[in-house]
Amino acid sequence: MKFNLPYKIKAKKFVDNRGYFQECFKEKKFKFKPVVSALSYSKKNVIRGLHLQLKKKQKIFITVLQGKILDICVDVNIKSKNFGKIFKHT
Repeated sequence: MKFNLPYKIKAKKFVDNRGYFQECFKEKKFKFKPVVSALSYSKKNVIRGLHLQLKKKQKIFITVLQGKILDICVDVNIKSKNFGKIFKHT
């Protein structure tokens, strides 16, 4: 799977009487290796992280463990066919 635009993935959850198991990331499926793994907690109505990579572009993989997220991406590359487009995922 190749990603040039933000992409939402809903991972399958395997539930049994012990709880559940769910894969968050599988390199074979996404064909990239994450460089950084981080965890954060935010209170309601918090804006966290405004990112712009000019030289070393990052692929960011977000997993929501509890609650909700509004992830917004804006293409600011003036050479891109998607320049100025806004992508929202909830």
